[in-house]
Amino acid sequence: MEGSIVLLIPILAVGLSLSIPIVALVLLYKKSKLKTQERLAAIEKGIPIPQEPEKIKKYRHPIYDLRSGLICLFIGIALLVFANFVGTFTQPDSDDFVAFNFIGLAGGLILAGIGLGKLIWYFIARKKLPPQWEENEDPKFQE
Repeated sequence: MEGSIVLLIPILAVGLSLSIPIVALVLLYKKSKLKTQERLAAIEKGIPIPQEPEKIKKYRHPIYDLRSGLICLFIGIALLVFANFVGTFTQPDSDDFVAFNFIGLAGGLILAGIGLGKLIWYFIARKKLPPQWEENEDPKFQE
């Protein structure tokens, strides 16, 4: 009995996590199909098809990338330091040492890499600001 429950947990976890994107794709397909049927019905009746509203391009101020980049970079560095610190106090022969050190180092490197990428993007994007934004002005507070 207990063995079947233990086996059921990963099956349910994988099945339920895969069901979310499948449901999203089905809903997108149905929305697209409904839109097509609506357009075909309008053409059959001779009604002009309404134009799609233009999508407004939303710009995000690069200061958000600076903030999130610094956060990711320093959390990544903290994970690297923590993994090395804990690694010095555990026995190197144990499996826990290898697993914890690998997870800590890999997670720290990934986060630090994401942080560096966001910082690089900040320095590139701040040179390409839209003309209505000043260097230190947050667009959220514009009237």
